[in-house]
Amino acid sequence: VFVKDQTSFSLRVRQRSQRCYSETNQNKNPSWNTDKSIDFSHHLAFLRETKNLTLLREREAQINQTHLEDLWIIKGALVQAFTRCNARTDAERIFQTCTNPPAKLWQDMILCDLRHNDLEKASQRLARMAKLNIEPVTYIWTGFVDYYERTRQLPDAFELLSNASRRYRPDRSSWFKLMCAFGKDGELDAQKKTYHKMTSLGHVMDQRGWNALLNSFGKSGRVDEMLELLDDMKKSSGSISDVTWATILDALGRANP
Repeated sequence: VFVKDQTSFSLRVRQRSQRCYSETNQNKNPSWNTDKSIDFSHHLAFLRETKNLTLLREREAQINQTHLEDLWIIKGALVQAFTRCNARTDAERIFQTCTNPPAKLWQDMILCDLRHNDLEKASQRLARMAKLNIEPVTYIWTGFVDYYERTRQLPDAFELLSNASRRYRPDRSSWFKLMCAFGKDGELDAQKKTYHKMTSLGHVMDQRGWNALLNSFGKSGRVDEMLELLDDMKKSSGSISDVTWATILDALGRANP
């Protein structure tokens, strides 16, 4: 009964969840005490909002007493809640009981692994997704770049995104984040290589990306290369913002005091 029409069901649950959660926050006596369907929605609302691990474990015990723990949507919400609290052991325990978990739950577990600096486990999950033909969602790639930036292994991030592009299409934001991370580390050749790679894959640079790239080369005194990139920008976008011109003029001023 809960899974025939997931879209409309999720909308009804969300609407009821918002009301129940609001009632609880206002210390009212919500009707979920006597209505099992609202009780379900109240649990779901709590799981979608809480960041308190102690209260979350108490709520899981309540859910188990009401025999709602086997519902796919409750299991998913529990996994997401525990990963939000960075409680990987609890999340893993429930994740292992899920049948055919969707890409979003795989993502939550992988991001939690990376926050715990467990690259091996995150990579194993990613490989498992590939075997199951589950396409990774956007934030997985950004999460890996975050990890490699934090551990100062940016070349490995470039290799990961490049290899992933043979089968998937890591989004522009993950490439952009990697390009900026190389710029922050002063690795301008790697930054430029990342720019060429992402554009060769069909990603279009926006003003923010161009400004970050030009700023890195301008501040480093590599003015000729900056001007070459400016020509690329003109051909690509056809317009140059005031911020970009300010970056160019500042770099030229430092190069020719």
